[in-house]
Amino acid sequence: MPWAASRLENRPLSRRMHREKCRPLLRLASGAPVFANGAVTAAMAYAFNQMQNPQPISRGNNAVLTDDEIANIVFNESVSLSGADIDQVRANIAHIIINGDEELGTRRQSIAGTASKTINRQLSNLELSVLGDIRSIVADVRLDRLNGIDPTNGTKFFNFRDLNQFTQTGFQGLSTNPNRFGQTPITNGVLGPLNNSFPTSTLGRTDIYFVPFSP
Repeated sequence: MPWAASRLENRPLSRRMHREKCRPLLRLASGAPVFANGAVTAAMAYAFNQMQNPQPISRGNNAVLTDDEIANIVFNESVSLSGADIDQVRANIAHIIINGDEELGTRRQSIAGTASKTINRQLSNLELSVLGDIRSIVADVRLDRLNGIDPTNGTKFFNFRDLNQFTQTGFQGLSTNPNRFGQTPITNGVLGPLNNSFPTSTLGRTDIYFVPFSP
């Protein structure tokens, strides 16, 4: 479908670009983070605070999830997926989870349900590496949001579907099952295609797409 190939125009910096951006980061004897030119930004101050005190800060009246729990949800939703867009998909899932957490709090799971916030099995070394990458992505998402960047435009809903499910009414075989309060796919937010190492009868091995829904 033509709209399946759509992409977000306003994406956060990739993790690689973010790291390049932070290369000039220095630390004074006092411990304060600065750029080589002496500038101190709010994002840098937040990052430095998180390094020194990694406990989650208040993120809205209703928010209940820690960053590690958000990373666990993203992992459980996407661990079987791979492809060129996978980092952006995981970042957007993190944004969507945070949007739901901040607005809905403990009601998020019943209204905009996702995979579990816990990981209840032993992970392989490769999976542990993936989880570590996702935790870094969540940290980058926090920095983006501190600067007012949310490429999902506040939506709380998403799912995955394969190419043969790209119709406005074909919502079968979804990784998540958002309540249908009139939500429609945000067609310019679709990312993919992705590969799926754990195919099911309704979600195939290839041509998987991430689809956000309007809030």
